[in-house]
Amino acid sequence: MEKRRKEREEVRQGRRQVYEALKNKWRTEFREGGRTGDGAGREAWKEEWHRIDVDCRRTDRNQPIYAVPTTTTASKHQESMNKVSERKGEKSEWEDDEEEGGMASLNPHIAALRTILMTYHTFSPELGYVQGMSDLLSPIYVVFDADEGDAFWGLEGNFLRDQSGMKKQLSTLQQLISILDPLLYTHLERTDSLNLFFTFRWILIAFKREFAFDTIIHLWEVLWTRYYSDKFVLFVAMAVLESHRDVIIRYLGEFDEVLKYANDLTGTIDLDTTLAQAEVLFLSFRALVEDLDKENSDMVSDPLIGSTHDGLRHRATTATTETTDQEGKGKDRIPARGEGGGVGEGGDGDGGERKERKERKMISEELRELLVSWKPEH
Repeated sequence: MEKRRKEREEVRQGRRQVYEALKNKWRTEFREGGRTGDGAGREAWKEEWHRIDVDCRRTDRNQPIYAVPTTTTASKHQESMNKVSERKGEKSEWEDDEEEGGMASLNPHIAALRTILMTYHTFSPELGYVQGMSDLLSPIYVVFDADEGDAFWGLEGNFLRDQSGMKKQLSTLQQLISILDPLLYTHLERTDSLNLFFTFRWILIAFKREFAFDTIIHLWEVLWTRYYSDKFVLFVAMAVLESHRDVIIRYLGEFDEVLKYANDLTGTIDLDTTLAQAEVLFLSFRALVEDLDKENSDMVSDPLIGSTHDGLRHRATTATTETTDQEGKGKDRIPARGEGGGVGEGGDGDGGERKERKERKMISEELRELLVSWKPEH
């Protein structure tokens, strides 16, 4: 254990040095007028700097660590920064348009967030700075005790070059809903909400704006341990939807209503209850996959199995039929979870169970990826 601890510390120190080199690189380029040598690079730098500055000043302003400092505090920090820069032989960053016109005095930790994000922008120019990065960086910076280098590497790797990762996660969540709650899936389809845009913010910044600051640190710790799944955030999203499914199905008939309802959940979600439900949903999903895999293996020659090429698409068809039947019996009645559409429910004895199993034969590769989790190195 002591050897492993020393190895980790060596890696940490090495990464801190790399971060400092990256940070000094763009600072030098800015002072020299940018890469083009004609000032165009400097103007582009200023434009990106301004975007980052505006977002950082808006990030978690209610947290003491990011509070707007008094004039005295700001002056002391500026003097301290100037002395450090003089010792290093560098130009003070406070001279690089640090205080933009009309802006309040800058908190030194906000300044650190801004520096980290500008370093990331130059480190990954293909992606650059994307709105929402400041939301992700803020708790990471706090957890790493305000160490810029550690926070930078904690942030790095959480973004892709485009939104293909988000599209895939929304697609996976859609499939997860279809097999765990077909009735909800059908209702979302009916209300043109199946694109799941109302969950986009939840997944993009891992519920950062849905929970209080201290609570989000707890949630992220659970997510990033990857104990059950590398994509456990999707089961958290599923748990939130399940907690509100009855309201969504009974009262929300348009996409705009679903979107507003989802946005209004901010600050109202109980984390412990949600995590407990997310765990149950994951274990249910895993058991379902294992059960179907075993059945496929044991009954591959059974003529009742039939073709499995239609896969999960049949789930939505089954759910639509069941929902239509329920509406015919009474529009104001929401079926109980075991009355059709639920996972593993038949409806007509053993024959219905076999039919349901047939329609749930195929589990997509995207869904199977939900079973991938962290494994310790040996």
